[in-house]
Amino acid sequence: MLRWRGLFLFFLLTIREIFRPILYWYIFHIFARDLKKPLPEPFAKEKVDVTVYCGENNSEKARAEVLGMGDLPAAEIEKRLGRGDAVAIAYDESKAVGYMWLTFTSGMELAFDTRWMVRSDEGVKYDSFVPRKLRGRGIHSVVSTALDRYARERGLAMLFSSISVLNAQSMSLAKRLKVAKTMTVILVRVRGVKWTWRKATGAPLESRFSVGLVGHEAAASGGKGRAASVSGE
Repeated sequence: MLRWRGLFLFFLLTIREIFRPILYWYIFHIFARDLKKPLPEPFAKEKVDVTVYCGENNSEKARAEVLGMGDLPAAEIEKRLGRGDAVAIAYDESKAVGYMWLTFTSGMELAFDTRWMVRSDEGVKYDSFVPRKLRGRGIHSVVSTALDRYARERGLAMLFSSISVLNAQSMSLAKRLKVAKTMTVILVRVRGVKWTWRKATGAPLESRFSVGLVGHEAAASGGKGRAASVSGE
């Protein structure tokens, strides 16, 4: 069932679902946070504590907390922690009520084999989750700003994130947190032949993303990436 998201977004989502058997598309806005500038304050409606877990420090606790919220399988959590990603977990008293992830390494997929390139003083925030019944309390802003501060303490200079144009709630959060939009990425996959058209506006696609398979995916395909057209402005 299609959720109501406003007339224009509803129209876009409907068109995407109609053409799903033939092709599928994403449009992402890419945002950047300059950590050298003053950071915003969260706007939670009530007191919410947050802890950032990274590496081997309390990884078992982080794994259990994220798994307990029921949005990610254990294997995916293990992969992220093993990669060295950080996760900010929000708590209402002692109960975990939301999280957001931060990666410091290149290779994480945006969509359709289009992968982030991350420099040594950068990071990418991704996959924010709050249970539906707890949304609207500003918890997303708490975990987001906690990762901003954590990254700055680690010596990073910039944090990036991506938001689908269909995600009105996250777009509103980015606006309220005054995050700068740096580019827009359009990805269209033709099913069957697995051909992908890529387009970026605001900055060249190759300035922030690479194209192709990595690791075991590349080995499984004989080292060959999928056919793709890359363009940018």
